[in-house]
Amino acid sequence: MRGGFLILIALLSLLFSCRQQVNDEWIVSNPDLKVSIVFYFKKGTTNDEINYFHDNVVGRQRDDGRGTDFLDGMQVKFQVRNQDYEGYAIDLRKNVTQEERENILQAINSSPLIYKVFENVVPNEIVLDHKKAKQEKEELERTKQDNRLTKAIVVTDSDKNK
Repeated sequence: MRGGFLILIALLSLLFSCRQQVNDEWIVSNPDLKVSIVFYFKKGTTNDEINYFHDNVVGRQRDDGRGTDFLDGMQVKFQVRNQDYEGYAIDLRKNVTQEERENILQAINSSPLIYKVFENVVPNEIVLDHKKAKQEKEELERTKQDNRLTKAIVVTDSDKNK
C-alpha cells in the first residue's frame, strides 16, 4: 500500500511540474534549474497587485478577450518563494531576440512592486537576505546536532535473538 501511495505522489508531482509543450518540444523548468529571469515582489505586495502585474506587465490581454498571453519571447513562468519573498521565474524562448529580452526586463524593472531581479540563475541558489540565510543555516546545523545527540543506539545480544 505504501509503495502505491509513493507512486501516486510521484505521478502527481510529474503532472503538476512546470511543463509546457511548445512546437512538439517539452520544456522542463523548476527551481533547481537555471532560468533566464527571476524576480521577487516587495514584501506586502497584495494578490490583486500581483495579478495585475501578470496580466498587464509580463502579460498582455488576448485579442479574443479570453485571458492573457506572455510577452513576446517568454515561454514558461512559475512561482518561486525565497526567505519570505514571493516571486516568479521566467524562461525565455531559445530564439528570443535581444529586443524581446530587453522589453521583458524593462517591463519588470519598471514596476514599483519589484524588490529584486536576477538573470541566468538557479532560483533555489538565490540568497536575498544574507543575514537571515546565515541564521537559517545555523538553525539547521543546531537541529542536525540535536538529532545526533538524541538518537539512541540499541545494542542487542545477537546470540539470544537466534
